[in-house]
Amino acid sequence: MKKFISILLLTVVLILTGCSATVNRTSSENSYQSQNYTKINSSILLGEFTYEPAKIGKVRESQPENTAVDTIYFDRSIAEIVKHFTAKELMLTDVKIGTGHLTLLGNVKELKIDDLGYSVDFSYTINYKILKNGSTAWDRDYSPTKVTVSKFDSNPMNTITNQVYRMIAAGYEKFINDNGVKTLLETNK
Repeated sequence: MKKFISILLLTVVLILTGCSATVNRTSSENSYQSQNYTKINSSILLGEFTYEPAKIGKVRESQPENTAVDTIYFDRSIAEIVKHFTAKELMLTDVKIGTGHLTLLGNVKELKIDDLGYSVDFSYTINYKILKNGSTAWDRDYSPTKVTVSKFDSNPMNTITNQVYRMIAAGYEKFINDNGVKTLLETNK
C-alpha cells in the first residue's frame, strides 16, 4: 500500500509541476524542407507577423498550444519562425523581398500539438494578408491538412520540429498556390 501511495504521489507531483523542453530552432533549421515548386516573378515587402494565441494570453510567444502535461518552447517566437520560413519560401518562389507595392502580413491563428491518446496531431492555421499601397488587397486563412504521427517516436523533439516546419511549409504552399494570390502578385511586380 505504501508503494502504491508513493507512486500515486509522484505521479500527481509530475502532473502538477509539468515538464518543459525547449526546441532549438537554430540548430534544427536545416530540417526545414520546402514543399513548394511554384514560380512567380514578383516583389513584396514583409510586414509584421503575429502569433494570435500568445496575443490573447493562451500561451507564450515561443510556445505552441499543446495538450500534453509537458510544455514545449521554441528558442524564438512562433511569429518570427513563421516570418523567417515565409521569407525563405518567397525567395524559392522567385518573389523579390524588400521592394514593390505589396506588403505581406501574417497572423498565426493556431499551431497546436494534440497528443492525447496513442498518436500526436499537428494542426496549423495562418492568415496571410496582402496590402497594396496600405489598403487590404487580400485577406484569407490557410489551414493545411492535419498531420497525425505516432506518439512513440524514438526522438520526439525531432518529430515535433519536423512536423511544425512541415505545417508551416504546407500553409505557405496553400497560400502561394491560391489563384487569387498568384494573380495579385503577378500583376503587381
